[in-house]
Amino acid sequence: MPRLSEWLNQLWFPAMPATRLALIRIAVGLFAFVYIAQRLTMFLEMNANDPFYFKPLGAVWWLVAPLPLSALKALLTATLLANVAFIAGWRFRLTGPLFSLLLLALLCYRNSWTMIYHSDNAMVLQILILGFTAAADAWSVDSWLRAHTRSHFRSRYTLPAIHWRYGWPIQLLCAVTLSTYFLSGAAKLAGELGWGWVSGDALRSQVAVDAIRKALLGEAPPELAFALYEHLWLFTIIGVLSMVTELLAPAAFLSRRLGMFWALNAFAMHWGILFVMGITFRYQLLGFVFLCFFPVERIAEPIERLLASLRRSRHQNAPPTPIQEAL
Repeated sequence: MPRLSEWLNQLWFPAMPATRLALIRIAVGLFAFVYIAQRLTMFLEMNANDPFYFKPLGAVWWLVAPLPLSALKALLTATLLANVAFIAGWRFRLTGPLFSLLLLALLCYRNSWTMIYHSDNAMVLQILILGFTAAADAWSVDSWLRAHTRSHFRSRYTLPAIHWRYGWPIQLLCAVTLSTYFLSGAAKLAGELGWGWVSGDALRSQVAVDAIRKALLGEAPPELAFALYEHLWLFTIIGVLSMVTELLAPAAFLSRRLGMFWALNAFAMHWGILFVMGITFRYQLLGFVFLCFFPVERIAEPIERLLASLRRSRHQNAPPTPIQEAL
């Protein structure tokens, strides 16, 4: 039992750098800001629809009618302002949870109108985790203020650069990500086809139906869908690889290297979906959902070295104080 508990402790609470969690916060926060800003008109136009189509779900289940336009504008404004604070890491104990909950409410409101955008789920879940953890202990306004407090207060606010408090949120991000893919594979098996889904017929039919639907709606279907249609064996290979990637996703949690290998395969799978079916999962295609599997803090190391060099240079070039001159 002690060995098992030690293994579980190392699995869930590994020591990781604060900068890794912070850079994930900044990257994911920037994606969310652009995502919302690009859809402001769409969000506002939702209220022009017939209230009959409004079926509240998720965090807004309690609404009995669509929000007034003024309330929707206030929700959008508050979400974007909290988003900026989330990225900057300003008063994060307040703004982190606030932005997470506002984003959840906003996207649940959007999903309450005729269509559920399940591709947003991973982003929302990851931001909820980041918002309620110590994701602003580095690369943030809060950390800058701590570093520039008076010297006799500084020791009180000193935080470790590497600690398990930054490791378990990253592990949770990985676990949630892996769970979404595993559930996707389990849903395929629970369907009418079951294991027959990997034969290639089902996948080829799905690609064909999607291409026909796009053509009927006036959207050009991917040319690759037509080029591959006659090659059933290719769809069989794609089906098997997709099912393996999804069903074996939990195993990637057991090893950091295995996790990175899995993330690269899942990343490639999404690009394959884009080329064959023209379906864009932007959060996945740009790799944001997979950042938690990689040591992204290495990106910041050259910047930190440059800043440290500039600080040393500024200190060396500073004019001597009267006491130093006297000595």
